[in-house]
Amino acid sequence: EGLTLSSTALTVANGLTLSDGDVTLADGHGLSFAATSDAGVSTPSELLDDYEEGTWTPTLGGGTSGSFGITVESATYTKVGRVVTVIASINTTSESSPQGYLTVGGLPFTPASGHVGRSPMLFYMDGMETNYTADIIGLTLGADTTARAYLGDGNLPQSDLAQAMDASTYVLLTITYNT
Repeated sequence: EGLTLSSTALTVANGLTLSDGDVTLADGHGLSFAATSDAGVSTPSELLDDYEEGTWTPTLGGGTSGSFGITVESATYTKVGRVVTVIASINTTSESSPQGYLTVGGLPFTPASGHVGRSPMLFYMDGMETNYTADIIGLTLGADTTARAYLGDGNLPQSDLAQAMDASTYVLLTITYNT
C-alpha cells in the first residue's frame, strides 16, 4: 500500500511518477531549485516553500471618511512563494458620504515592507456617477493590508475616487503583490 524509507536521502534517476496521491513536504521545507544556473545573479533563496489558494473578504471605503455597503460576488487569492494575487468582483449597494481615495481593505496577506511591498492594482469600474471617466491608479503600500486607488485626472493621481462612486458601482480588481 505505501512505501516507507528510513534513510536521510533518496536519489531517483530518470524521473519519478506518482500514479495517485500527493507529495507532502515537512514544515519549513520545499522544492529546491539550487541546482539551476543563476548566470552570476545573487540569489537569496531558490526554495519554493509555499502554495495556497483561498478566499478573502474585501472591504471598500473612503480614504478620508465614509464607507460603502457591498456585495461580494467573488474574492479569491493564490499565493505562490512570496507572491500573492487577489481577484475580486464587488458591487456597491449603499454609500455613506465616502470622501478621498478609495480604500480596498482585507488583503489576505500583509504586503512586504518598503518599496518591495508597493504593487500596482488593475481595475474595471462601471456605474460611477456622471462625467467621471478617468484612469484608475491603485497600489498596495508596504506592511498595510489596505490598498489605495485614485482617479488619474491630469498628470497626478487625485484623491476623489471614493466620492465618484455611488450606491451601484461594479468593481472588478486584481492585485499582485509580495509578502
